[in-house]
Amino acid sequence: MKVRSGHAIIIGLLMTLAVGCAHNSSYLTDRYRDGLDIVTIQLGYGGGGKIRGGPIQTGLLMDVGVYAIRGGGLIGMNEFWPQGPYDAPPKQEWVLGLWGFELFEGSDIAELRCKSYDARQYLFFAIPSSPEILRDETREKKYPWFYYTQVEAVVGLIINLRVGVNVGEAADFVGGFMGFDLYSDDIGFDSRKPSIEPGETRSDR
Repeated sequence: MKVRSGHAIIIGLLMTLAVGCAHNSSYLTDRYRDGLDIVTIQLGYGGGGKIRGGPIQTGLLMDVGVYAIRGGGLIGMNEFWPQGPYDAPPKQEWVLGLWGFELFEGSDIAELRCKSYDARQYLFFAIPSSPEILRDETREKKYPWFYYTQVEAVVGLIINLRVGVNVGEAADFVGGFMGFDLYSDDIGFDSRKPSIEPGETRSDR
């Protein structure tokens, strides 16, 4: 009886998911982006290394990102996926033991999802904020809380490799299947469709 009840719950959840997918054409697009948010893989140039757990980090590093799966998107890969908006401004960071600075500006879609940030490190503790200059000045700034749940490491000599995982984004990904948007980053439209016009909101679409 318990087994049948478990099966009924699973079937119910799958039916709810199927209805959600059919009812909202952007549903799977949002889940795809949420899934990419969990993982950070970036190739860049510079040298040194660092390790970060949440806001705590240390190391000796100079890094400029070039190609990445980061901020919920594919960055710097237009030559591989020419149909998608995967270009991005520079991603740069330096860490000198107790002090550091990082600027991450993602793709246009990452901007709309509030995944860009800059962070300043003081005595091992890095404090993030939204970038002062945004390409989309019409949207509302949101504090980058996801920064505090990221665990990552960077190492390299001339060519740097950054690898990370975000446990908060994993919770956001799972919650998204149940209609819970932890980081309010579901923008509700396909990146290949025209972007939101100034003054327009998701509810207008």
